[in-house]
Amino acid sequence: MIADACGDVSTEAHERAMERMVQAGARPMTSLQYLLELQRDWARTGTYDMTTGIAKKYGGAYGLGIIYAKTMLHASEGGHEATSAIAAE
Repeated sequence: MIADACGDVSTEAHERAMERMVQAGARPMTSLQYLLELQRDWARTGTYDMTTGIAKKYGGAYGLGIIYAKTMLHASEGGHEATSAIAAE
């Protein structure tokens, strides 16, 4: 189950509901973990831009890490070109 995509009337109620689901065999994960598991491999070009775009916008520190790596380190995954202006130099 996607733990950060569900809620309840209070933090306590949410935690108890999560515990019940785990006891029933569910495995909690975050929405970012789920997104990255769907991508599986950064060489998958068909979904690369959409996946990194979502991660940059909603992925918190992970998204900031992608932006930082592309901007400061000229990094790219799976043979993709870095898209920042600095990387174009």
